[in-house]
Amino acid sequence: MRTNVVIIGAGMMGQIHARAWAELPDVRITAIVDHDRTAADALAQRYNALSTTSLTEGLAEAAIVSICTPPHVHADCVEAAANKGIDILLEKPAATTVGDYERMQNAVDRSGIRLMVGMTGRFYPEFQRAFTALNNGTIGRPIAYAEHMHFDASDLPDWYFQRAYAGGGVLLTNGIHSFDRILWLLQPQKVHILAARVRSLGNRGDVEDFADIVLDCDGIMCRVQLLWQPGAGAIRTVELVGEQGTMRMEMHRGITITNAAGQQSEQLYPEQSDFIERTLVGIRGEVQALFEARAAGAPAPSPLHENRRAFDLIMDVYRYAQGEAND
Repeated sequence: MRTNVVIIGAGMMGQIHARAWAELPDVRITAIVDHDRTAADALAQRYNALSTTSLTEGLAEAAIVSICTPPHVHADCVEAAANKGIDILLEKPAATTVGDYERMQNAVDRSGIRLMVGMTGRFYPEFQRAFTALNNGTIGRPIAYAEHMHFDASDLPDWYFQRAYAGGGVLLTNGIHSFDRILWLLQPQKVHILAARVRSLGNRGDVEDFADIVLDCDGIMCRVQLLWQPGAGAIRTVELVGEQGTMRMEMHRGITITNAAGQQSEQLYPEQSDFIERTLVGIRGEVQALFEARAAGAPAPSPLHENRRAFDLIMDVYRYAQGEAND
């Protein structure tokens, strides 16, 4: 029996989600929903699926939906799907406000559906290797964490820079991955903000394009630096220092672990693969995890209430940085 999957949003992420779902056996993409009918038509043709601008029409036969729209409409889409008993894979950021998180959580609790927030960082092989190594004590107790994520802003869509659509800038859009990664890898009980600087450097839109944050996570010092800047060199690294060794993850490349046993490096992606191919690795992991949870009758991985903790931390950083600016 085939599982019907619907994609909401025909942009780049919708295209990647559709491709990942279509690779699974016994999955059929039945509809593409987008307000841009031309974009919906183009993607729907690849999968012999219905193309529509109507959410109600698109969800009519769905068992699972991937929501790949800008986040300001996520809550509406989640409520519509939950009311029909449809399981959900939701792109990040899950929401732009606390109110929308609460609307979605209420819809999930009321309907009993699975809602998985698509945190690809949990499914990229370099971070899965790091998670396993930490649990195995390969570098001993972690004492310091540093993440740098720099992106060329000229490659980013305009809506990323509009608060009404995105809810925030680099701190929310990319920082939700960074903070989720810290909470998932290090599993701290308490997180305190020690310093935060949030700035708009490029004067594009009305959101921040730079953030530099220092956290104390149960005594582990964590620094996260995020940047959107035209012409910026792509830097996507995470470094962990432990009492007995170190780890360095280069996102979309690989991992190097150094300890008393020596140094081990793994390159985990084909050298010639492009950004979409490498992103697809994480999306494949997401759809597989949700599909398997559904088949097993298990809860959704990376559920909304877990993602809410990372979101709340980001909101605290915004407030902290604003307070610093006002001192």
